[in-house]
Amino acid sequence: MNLRERIKRQHAVKLLEQAVAIEKYALREDHPDRLASQHMLARVCQAGGQTDRALELLEHIVALRERTLSKEHPDRLASQRDYAIAYRVYQMNRAL
Repeated sequence: MNLRERIKRQHAVKLLEQAVAIEKYALREDHPDRLASQHMLARVCQAGGQTDRALELLEHIVALRERTLSKEHPDRLASQRDYAIAYRVYQMNRAL
C-alpha cells in the first residue's frame, strides 16, 4: 500500500470512528444504521491490517444480528461471512 492509500484509509477510519461514536449516543445498540457503520469500520480496519480490531467489532455485530435478525437476513449473513474471513486471516497471521 502506498502512502496516499494509507493516508486515505486512516482518514476513512477516523471518519467512521466519529460516526460510530455519535451513533453510540443517538441510536440504540441494535439499530441497523449503527451496526452498518460498525461493520464498515471493521472492514476498513481489516483492509488496513488491523485484524484484531476488526474481529472484535465483527464479533459484537454478529452477536447482535444473531439475536435480532432471521438466519436468512442478508445483513446477518454478511456479518457472519466477514467475521469468518477476518478470523481466517487472523489464524493465518498467527501461523506465520
